[in-house]
Amino acid sequence: MRVTTQMLNESARKTGLPFSYGNSLLDYVNNSNTSGGNPLLDALNKNSSSSAISSGNGNINALLNSLNKTGGEKLRQQADHLAQAAGVFTVEGEESVFEKAKESGDRTDIYRSAEKLVESYNAAIKELQKTSDSLNQYYGQMLGEAVVENAAALNDVGITMEKDGTLSLDKNKMKSAADESLEKALGVSGTFTKKAAFIASRISENAQAEIQSISSQYNMAGNTYAAVSGRYDFRG
Repeated sequence: MRVTTQMLNESARKTGLPFSYGNSLLDYVNNSNTSGGNPLLDALNKNSSSSAISSGNGNINALLNSLNKTGGEKLRQQADHLAQAAGVFTVEGEESVFEKAKESGDRTDIYRSAEKLVESYNAAIKELQKTSDSLNQYYGQMLGEAVVENAAALNDVGITMEKDGTLSLDKNKMKSAADESLEKALGVSGTFTKKAAFIASRISENAQAEIQSISSQYNMAGNTYAAVSGRYDFRG
């Protein structure tokens, strides 16, 4: 099942998260028709050379593209995985993973989806911890707060937060949990998965905007490796 933007926005509305920010970061990157120009791209270009990159600097283009893919693209992919993994638990009605489990008496899909959720959450958190970007740090904080807000319910089904901000899953404890506890922790009666899905979608959107802005602006201007390498820690 694919989780759509409309579904995420509806989940955000139910949990009180702001989902209508006006123009998103990607909107600002794409918008070149405002009367005052494009403030985001103006800021990016403020210290860049106005001359086009020479053919002798072709290697810089290749390096920038490689760094973009390694950093921003990896973050976008991990955020997408988290949005999908969390979105599985936000579906209501007959298609709900909880309703299907009650009907069949088999909770295997719940366990597998929960394991995927924890794995995706941890992967996204680790990528966010590699960047010094303030917006990404804020999103990482929001994800952590979503866990804290639901800590008791999550703990009841074997999900706890470690000191490094990642999650751990006690599979035996989850299997012994009641149906009601699972739904309270991971379903729509709680807020964890709804917030995680929504926040992850924002992380993905802004990662894509950053990739696009760097590719279209920095590559054309011929900025050096340092202009991008400071954005991400590529050692992980």
